[in-house]
Amino acid sequence: MNKFVVLFTATIFLAVFSLIGCNKPQEPPKPEETPVQESAPAKPKPLPTVGNVVITVKDVWAKKPIKNAIVNVTIKDTMRLVKTDTAGKALFNKLPFGSYNFTVASPTDLPDSDVVSLNVTVPRGATATRTVDLRIRQ
Repeated sequence: MNKFVVLFTATIFLAVFSLIGCNKPQEPPKPEETPVQESAPAKPKPLPTVGNVVITVKDVWAKKPIKNAIVNVTIKDTMRLVKTDTAGKALFNKLPFGSYNFTVASPTDLPDSDVVSLNVTVPRGATATRTVDLRIRQ
């Protein structure tokens, strides 16, 4: 019976020891310290230097787009001329930002029609849109 008492005592001892060990709070592992590196402040993005202009040309009475209307602008002594598409739109891409005077005229096959001038400010990195109504004399 002596063996039984020793075995029983050892089992109780192991059970109590493992319970005490399980209830003990475990410390989280300590993170390795890394030196703080100072970074240079982020450089701001440069502002865009160009923008776009879309001019839509419509017949003042019919309210329909005018195809092949002539839209032009002069920038730094250079004239840019664009004809409107079937939707009556003339697109000027990548114009330097600033204000410009645009001239809109009817297609060359329609004499004695209006010529309209308008001032448009080209925004930085965006598109300015304008609509022009022309009186077409046929």
